[in-house]
Amino acid sequence: LVNDTYGHYFGDCVLQCVAARLKESVREDSDIAIRYGGDEFVVYVNYKQEDNIKDIVNRIFNNVSCIYEGYQISISMGISLLSDGNPHYYDMYRNADKALYEAKRSGRGQYRFYGECSEENKDAG
Repeated sequence: LVNDTYGHYFGDCVLQCVAARLKESVREDSDIAIRYGGDEFVVYVNYKQEDNIKDIVNRIFNNVSCIYEGYQISISMGISLLSDGNPHYYDMYRNADKALYEAKRSGRGQYRFYGECSEENKDAG
């Protein structure tokens, strides 16, 4: 939508802004933020039990949601935790993708944890 409305150059600038804000939001020594494709990013956060995961998610969410050159950047996030029984990164990604789908169904600017998804969407895919 951004590319169609504002052009590819502006769309690329928005993606660079999102990437920079994601990088600022994660810990350099333990977390990984990557652009997965298109306008999709993946963040792997290495958190310990004493960390409050919702605080980490809110920090990322609030830092990335911003106005860039008059354009409102809003994000939707799906979150999957290792404690969801994910033995591999691929499973975590797939479950986060299911949670993202659920967040997007709720409207723009939402996030969902995988365990909060409906049973129907957990079994899909």
